[in-house]
Amino acid sequence: MTGDNAMKIGLDIDGTIARNPQFFAELSDRTYAEGGTVVIITSRLDTGYTRIFTEGELRGWSIRYERLYMFEPYEDVEHLCPHENLDWYQKYLWQKVHHAVSEDLDVFYEDDHAIIDLFRDFVPEIEVIDAMEIPPA
Repeated sequence: MTGDNAMKIGLDIDGTIARNPQFFAELSDRTYAEGGTVVIITSRLDTGYTRIFTEGELRGWSIRYERLYMFEPYEDVEHLCPHENLDWYQKYLWQKVHHAVSEDLDVFYEDDHAIIDLFRDFVPEIEVIDAMEIPPA
């Protein structure tokens, strides 16, 4: 259970956690110590093997988290994006925005500028932090 002022953060994996696992393990520990929550939102396709591999990788890095969101095929998620003017790829990437909004995140760490732009353009209430600004391990 989180407190009213506790942070809710989201983390991408590839190019983000993988860039500096120790930093993000410490961030997740600190977030939980302060009563917050962490969710993982990755562009990795959700298959049985990929999910098991990813969960093991996160354990190996000592990343604490509540939920792991992985990408679904485009045809299963294209309806999630309410913006008709976006191209199919932006609508596919919208999965990250959708999950971040559904989790009521305060902050999302991401390295992909196409995704960062979606957050900044459509959900500026969620602070998006460019993971490339975090020094690599």
